[in-house]
Amino acid sequence: PIHGQVGTLYIPFGAAEVRSPGLHTLTLGVHLLDPKTSNTTEIAQASYKIIVPPQHPWRRVEFFWPLIRLCMAIIRVDNEVLPAEVRGLRELLVNGLSFRPEDMPELRLVMKDTSHGDLGALIDSVKLRMPMLTSEGLLEILCKVALLDGPINPHEHALLRHISDLLGVPRTRYATLAAAEPPIRALPR
Repeated sequence: PIHGQVGTLYIPFGAAEVRSPGLHTLTLGVHLLDPKTSNTTEIAQASYKIIVPPQHPWRRVEFFWPLIRLCMAIIRVDNEVLPAEVRGLRELLVNGLSFRPEDMPELRLVMKDTSHGDLGALIDSVKLRMPMLTSEGLLEILCKVALLDGPINPHEHALLRHISDLLGVPRTRYATLAAAEPPIRALPR
């Protein structure tokens, strides 16, 4: 996304034409799309020298850890981690992000880590790694996580309102997302 004159960009290692470690040139072009003709016009171009580190295997849990940590912050905010919450989050990750059985040991470790860190930094990292996920979409995911164990409690509301403010989502929209019905499988408190 471009905000003002500043853009943030994530380049996956797989996009590189040359995948060997070393000093490489990254050429970046900015194109403006004409919605009527679907033609593009290059409005800027720049080249950068970058150091490509040795490649290591891509790991799904490592890539999504900021989102997992945000979810766990919601689950832990009331100082009570219920099995229904852990199972529900695992189901969301398996169904929504295609986590596989071999990802489960690493996922368990991330979910057991009690430190979530700076919420603003986690949000920025999620946005960088998942640029198509809107702020409202992220807040909706976090509300679904809060609903895993039943209606959203006051501790979860406070944290979700804070995250809503960090994301720039209006409080009225947050109220609508938070008012959703908990899943049928949710356990009463």
